[in-house]
Amino acid sequence: KVGKEVKDINMTPALAGRWVWEAPNRLEFTPAEDWPIGVSYTVGIGEKSLVPHVALTNNDVEFSSPRFEVYISSAEFYQDPVQVSLRKAVFGVDFSHPVKPDEFEKRLTLSADGAAQGVLERNKNLQKLTVTYDKLRLKAAVHSEALPIPAQTSNMTLAVAAGVVAQRGGNPTGRETGRALAIPGLYSLEITELKQMIVTGENGEPETLLQIGAGMAVHEKEMARAVSAWQLPAKHPSKGEAYAWSDPAEVDEAVLKQAQRVALTSLPGEREIIDSHSFKFRADAGSYLLVRVQKGLKSAGGYQLGAVRDEILRVKRFAPELAIMSKGSLLALSGEKKLPILVRDLPGVRVEIGRLLPQQLQHLVTQSQGTMSKPEFLSGITPDNLSERFEKKLSLNLKPGRSHYETIDFNEYLRGTAGDRRGVFLLSIRGFDPKAEAPPTTEEAYVAPPRRDADEEGEGEGESDQQNSEDERSERVDPKTISDRRLVIVTDLGIVAKLAADGTRDVFVQSIANGQPVAGVNIEIWARNGSVLTSQPTDRSEEHTSELQSRQYL
Repeated sequence: KVGKEVKDINMTPALAGRWVWEAPNRLEFTPAEDWPIGVSYTVGIGEKSLVPHVALTNNDVEFSSPRFEVYISSAEFYQDPVQVSLRKAVFGVDFSHPVKPDEFEKRLTLSADGAAQGVLERNKNLQKLTVTYDKLRLKAAVHSEALPIPAQTSNMTLAVAAGVVAQRGGNPTGRETGRALAIPGLYSLEITELKQMIVTGENGEPETLLQIGAGMAVHEKEMARAVSAWQLPAKHPSKGEAYAWSDPAEVDEAVLKQAQRVALTSLPGEREIIDSHSFKFRADAGSYLLVRVQKGLKSAGGYQLGAVRDEILRVKRFAPELAIMSKGSLLALSGEKKLPILVRDLPGVRVEIGRLLPQQLQHLVTQSQGTMSKPEFLSGITPDNLSERFEKKLSLNLKPGRSHYETIDFNEYLRGTAGDRRGVFLLSIRGFDPKAEAPPTTEEAYVAPPRRDADEEGEGEGESDQQNSEDERSERVDPKTISDRRLVIVTDLGIVAKLAADGTRDVFVQSIANGQPVAGVNIEIWARNGSVLTSQPTDRSEEHTSELQSRQYL
C-alpha cells in the first residue's frame, strides 16, 4: 500500500485532504487547504488501512496544529548616516502565521525608564509608531519617531500585549512579550581604537600614521580639533634616567613641559563624516608618544566624549628594506650596464656577483627553477658551482626611514682572464652589519662589569634602561636575513624564434641598441651535457638562420 491513498481513516474535527502511506512505517496527511491554527485533532486508524498481519495497540492518535505566536527577534538603535540628527528605535517582530495588522498594531506600546522617561512625557510624538510588513506579513519592523538625546543611557521597551491574532483567525496570543533597547545618553561617544600604522606614501617612502576609531561617525575637522600628541622625554624628569612610559596617569604637566609637541596632519577620507580617522606624524623611532583625545569631542549626531582619553604608544621603527630595482633581467651592452638597488635602514650591503663560467650555461638551465627575476637552484647546487664569485661590501650611514639608492656597475665584470666577454650574472645582495663583523679592539675585548653589593643603595636602578634596550633589540631585524637576487644578462642581441608548422624554427637576431637585424651571428643548439648539437650563422641577406630541425634535439 506504499504510495497509495488510504480511505479507512477518520479525523475529528474533519478536514479535507489525502492520507497516503509514504513508507511502510510512515503515514502522511496532506490537507487540501492550510492547517487551521491551534486546533486539536483525533485520528482514528481503521483496520482496512493496515495490512492483515499488523495490529496497533492504539488506533487513536491525538495531535494539535501549530499555535499562533509572536516573537520580537531584534532591537536596534538606528542613526541615519546622511541625516545624522535622525535617531530612532527599530524592533524586528516575527510571526508564526501571517498576522492581522490592525490587531497587532493596537497592542503595541513603547515605554522608557530612567532619564528617557521624562523625555517621552515631554514629547508625546514618541509614542507614535510606524509599522512595515513583508509581503507575506510574517515579519514586521516597528519604528519609533525621531528620538532626542537623553542625558544618560536609558532603556526603551517595546511591548506586544496579549490578544494578537492571525489573518486566518485561530488562537490569540496568550501572553505579553517585550524587548528592551538601550538608548545612548549624551556622553556615549567612545574611542574604540587608537593605534599606530606604517604605510608606504605616494613618493614610495614609509610614513607613520595614527589611526583613531570612534564608536560613532565624527566630522574630520572635529576630530582634528580634539586630538593632540606629544613625544615624551627619553628620561623621567624626577628619576633622571631612561624610562619606558606605559601609564598615562604618570604624565603630568611637569612631564608635558619637557615633552615635544608632535604635529598631526589629518588625512582626508572618502567622506567627511566617518568613524575611522588617520593622521600623519613624525617622531623618533623607539620614542614614546602620548595621544590625547579631549573631552567634549562631538559626533555628527550630537553625542559627546565624556572624559579625556589618553593613550601611550611606542613609535615603531620602519622595517628595513633591500631590493633590486626594476623588474627585468636584461641590461643593454651598449648602455651604462648599471643596476640600481634600494636600501633602507640597513648599516651595510654585501653584494655578491657570480659570473657564469664557460660551458656552464646548460647547468644553469637544467639545475634551476623559478623566474629570471627570482631564480632558485635545485638541491645541492649553488651559484658557486657554476660561476666565479666577486664580492663587494658597502658600509652605509643612513638617516632612519629614508630610502637610499646604490648602483651596481657590471662593466668591470664583463671580461674574463682570457679576454672573452661574458655577460650572464647571478646577482645577490644581502644586508650586513660592519660593526658586527669587525674584530674587537684590545680595549673592547673584555670590559669587567662594575661590582655592587647586594645591600648597596639604589639597587634596582637601571631597570628602565635594561627594558628599553631589550625592547630595541626585539624590534631590530638581523640585516643578514634581508636579501634579494636576480639573474642578469648583459647583451646587445635579441632573439626571436618562430616555430613553423613542420616543426622547424626560424631564428631572427636584432640589435637591442637600434632594433636593426644583425647578420653573421652564430646560433648554437646545446645538449644537456653542454655539447653543441648544431650551429648556423644568421643569413647575410635576411638576417635570419636557415631552417633548424629542432625536433630531433627536444
